[in-house]
Amino acid sequence: MEYFNNAQGVALTLQQALQAGHVTEPQLARLQALGWQHAPVAFADVIANDTQFDAALHAPVPVVAQQPDPNQDNAIDPLVAAVPGLDQLTPAQRNAYLAAVPAQGWLNWQDLNGECFVAGDSGEREEVLNHRRVIFPPGCPHAREASPGQPVVIPQQHAAMFVKVNYHYLRQVCPTVPAPTCAKIAFLRFLAARYGLISPAFRTATFFVRYNEAVQYSLLDILALNMPATNEYQVGLTADVRRSLMGDFSNMACCVAYMFRVRGHHWVADMDENYKGLWAKCLKDTDNPGLDWQYIAHHALHAIMPIVLDDYWKVCKDEGRVAGALVKRFDSAPAGVAAIRAVYVGAADLRMCLPAIENKLKDQFKHLDELVALLRANRWAGSINRRFYNAPEIDFDEQKFGAIASVVLQALNTFASNSQLTKSRALQRVANNAPITGGIVSRGIATAATDPSLVKAMLLDVPVGVAPQTNQ
Repeated sequence: MEYFNNAQGVALTLQQALQAGHVTEPQLARLQALGWQHAPVAFADVIANDTQFDAALHAPVPVVAQQPDPNQDNAIDPLVAAVPGLDQLTPAQRNAYLAAVPAQGWLNWQDLNGECFVAGDSGEREEVLNHRRVIFPPGCPHAREASPGQPVVIPQQHAAMFVKVNYHYLRQVCPTVPAPTCAKIAFLRFLAARYGLISPAFRTATFFVRYNEAVQYSLLDILALNMPATNEYQVGLTADVRRSLMGDFSNMACCVAYMFRVRGHHWVADMDENYKGLWAKCLKDTDNPGLDWQYIAHHALHAIMPIVLDDYWKVCKDEGRVAGALVKRFDSAPAGVAAIRAVYVGAADLRMCLPAIENKLKDQFKHLDELVALLRANRWAGSINRRFYNAPEIDFDEQKFGAIASVVLQALNTFASNSQLTKSRALQRVANNAPITGGIVSRGIATAATDPSLVKAMLLDVPVGVAPQTNQ
């Protein structure tokens, strides 16, 4: 398109406008990327009557919230012309890539800004699975290793390309997953990238993992996907769908964080009911946020490294950006130490109402207190997934605590049979290791329930009175 100065009737190329000082180099690149070929001499006259040109020339350049990378030019949006390596492609490859780049305008400012509100003995296996891989297109801004969890400004066209690339990648590696589901997964991945939770810059050693599932693709990698020029992925991602996924993101991510903590896995088949129940406790009316939990936990958010996910949960809890059900579950016992927690909770209750019991099991109570102090100092100590947090192992011999567990379980069955603690499989397992001491004391509690003098003895820790002898 051309603009002529009314007085001189002259049209300048953008390069001439640059040399004449009418535009800066960043403005030049911006206009070229939008398809402008010529610029007017008298800008003030034209801009006053052309909002499109005004928006293109004077829109603020987004600043990426991270240290500048000398190998990337992330300061200009849209950045099609500045994608690293684009000038090294053949004309045919360049045209194929440009044809696949989504047009401006699909994502709105709400998508690009703002914040989201609203157990076996083995832990998670580390393995490389294609459906978990998150693709970062060339030039797409990402979180730096020094600042995980810090939001990243991702310009619109980079964001649209990110969603499109991940959608088509999922369609290829997961052909049985419906297209609308793949689109939602891709958008959740974008949100995780925008909030700085996943990044190809995160080194595995720093975050205590073997693999980083966030991968930086080259232009040739993108071309190998053979993406069509059409934008079919946008069909299932209406503004309402995107708004819903954004609004539920923090709760979704923290639900996954909780399940990984207490079950030791992101998702296995028998965890579906647990997820549904937890989602209901988050005051949600549906079983899931619009796609199955398997896809949320494995396909969409699995690339968030465990320690980053746990830190995000803590931030959401501290800042009130997550449901109350997930706030109060933050300190739940991790898989691997549930037995310690269960025994301790029951023992603490027992101490309050039967203080004499501690005198009979002094060594066990002392050791239990020491273990709990270690757990309080490190929330992942003893977990079956402790390696992901560089947390220490805990030496917990369940047989040593059989006596306490047996006493606790018997007291619960006798005095509080409706307590949820009676259903603790960990507590029951430890109680099954009870030696003779635990068995005798627990039987004593059952007897005490019907003998007032024994109840007084246990409550006050005093000797039981002996009835006087009579001569017959």
